[in-house]
Amino acid sequence: MPIRKKGDIDIRTSANGAKVKQTSYTFYSYDKKSAALYFQFRGQDGQPTDLGKATIHLVMILNDDGGKEFIPKSDEIEVISAIRGTAKYVLPEMLLSYSGEVTGYVYMDFDDGSQSDDGQFTFRIKQSMITHVLPKAGDKYVQDFEDVKERVEQAGDSATKDIEKAKDDAESQIGEYAGEVESAKDSTIEDIDKALPEVVESAKQDISSGASDVQSKASEASEDISGLVKTTEDARDNAESQIGEYVVEVESAKDSATKDIEKAKDNAESQIGDYVGEVESAKQDISSSASDVQSKASEASEDISNLIKSTEDARDNAVESMYEIDYSDRNLLKGTSNEWKSYSFEGWTKGSFSYTLEELGLSVGDTITYSVKFDNTKDDNKDTTVSALVNFYNKDDKLIGSIKGNEILSGEIGLSYVTDDIPEGTTKISAYKAYKSDGDYQKLVAGKEHKLQFGNRATPWTPAPEDIVLKSELEKIKQAIINLGGSI
Repeated sequence: MPIRKKGDIDIRTSANGAKVKQTSYTFYSYDKKSAALYFQFRGQDGQPTDLGKATIHLVMILNDDGGKEFIPKSDEIEVISAIRGTAKYVLPEMLLSYSGEVTGYVYMDFDDGSQSDDGQFTFRIKQSMITHVLPKAGDKYVQDFEDVKERVEQAGDSATKDIEKAKDDAESQIGEYAGEVESAKDSTIEDIDKALPEVVESAKQDISSGASDVQSKASEASEDISGLVKTTEDARDNAESQIGEYVVEVESAKDSATKDIEKAKDNAESQIGDYVGEVESAKQDISSSASDVQSKASEASEDISNLIKSTEDARDNAVESMYEIDYSDRNLLKGTSNEWKSYSFEGWTKGSFSYTLEELGLSVGDTITYSVKFDNTKDDNKDTTVSALVNFYNKDDKLIGSIKGNEILSGEIGLSYVTDDIPEGTTKISAYKAYKSDGDYQKLVAGKEHKLQFGNRATPWTPAPEDIVLKSELEKIKQAIINLGGSI
C-alpha cells in the first residue's frame, strides 16, 4: 500500500518533561490509505530505541470534538526497523472522518516490565472539498431528471404508435437472433471445454516454478546472512586485538616521557643547589667587609650571568630532549594544565587555543588528535553533553571544517577525543576548551589536560615542551642577590 503523505515524528525520551511538538502537518478526509505518521524513537542518550523489546501505544485526543479519545490497536502500529527505532501508523478512515486538531500521546511498554511516557505531538485533519461537492451535485442531477421526465411524458403519446409498429418488427427479428445466439452459445461452450485442461495445467506449472524460485532465494539469503555474521565477528576480533596493542604502546610512551622530564628536573635542581652554596659564601664575605661587597657583587653578577646561561642551556637541552622523545606524544598547546578548571557558559563553546599551521609545525593532510578530560557532574542540566571540538579555518578566516569527539554524558567524568586529517585549504586551527550539545541553556563543566598532538592516538597528557622553563627559579635567585645588597 503506497504512502503518499508522510508526517515524521521524532520521539526522544527525556527527564525534562513531555513537550508538545507542533508538527504543522495537515491531512484530509479523502487521504484514505495514503497518509501515515512515521516515528523515530530515541533514548535520552540520543541512540535509537530497540523496538524489538518494546510495545508502542498511541492515544489520540480529538480536541475539537469534546476531547473524545481515539486509541489505535498496538498491532496497527507497524515497526519498520526495530534496531533503528522506526515505526509507522497509517491513519484509518474512521480517524480521517474527524475534522479539527488532534493531540497524540506516545507510551512505551518494555519486556523488562518498565514503562515510559515519551511525549506529545499535534496535527490537523480537514474535510476534503470533494466530500461537500458530491452531495450537492446529486441534488442537481435529480432536478435535471425531473425536467427530462416531464418532456418525455409529453412526447410519449405521439411516440406510442411508432413504438407499437417497431415492436412488431423487433419481434420478428428477435426470433431470428435467438436462433443465432443459441448456435453461438453451443460453439463457445465446446471451445471452453477443450481449452480448460490446458489452462489448468499451465497454471500448475507456473505455481510450481514460482515455489522453486522462492526456495532458491531463501537459501541464498541464508548463506549471505551467515557470511555477514562471520565477517562482523572477524572485524570485532581484529579491532579488540589492535586496541590492546595501542594500550601497550601508549603506556610505554608515557613511562619514557615521565623519566625524561624527571631527569631534566633533577639536573636543574642540582645546578640551583650548587649556586645557592655560592650565594651563601658570598653572603659571609659581604658581612666581613663593605669593600668586598662590591667585588662579590660583581663576581655574583658574573656568576649569575653564567648560571642564567647554564640554566637556559639546561632548558634548551630539556626541550630538545622532549622533541626527541616522540613527536606524536608532544603537546602542541601551550598553557595547559592537569588541574581542574571550571567553565560556565551559555553558548556552544567556551574559550579556545588558536594557532596557524606554521606555528604548530603542521601541514594540510597531517593527522591530528585532540583530547580533553571533562567533569560533567557540576550541574543539573541532565540532557546536555560535552565533548572535544576542533575547527579549521582558511586564509580568509572562514570555517571550512569541524571535528567533534565522543560525548561525555551528564553525571559522568571521562576523556573526549577525536582524530582526523587537516582538510585542504586550512591555515588556522582552533581547539576549544569546552563544547556542549545544546546552545540554549547555561552549562557548568570542569576540564583539564587539553592536548593537541600529531598522529592518530590520544596519549596521556604532558605539558608543551615550551612550558618546561625554570623562569620562576631564576627569579628566586635574582631576588636573593638583591636581598644581600647586590644588584643585577
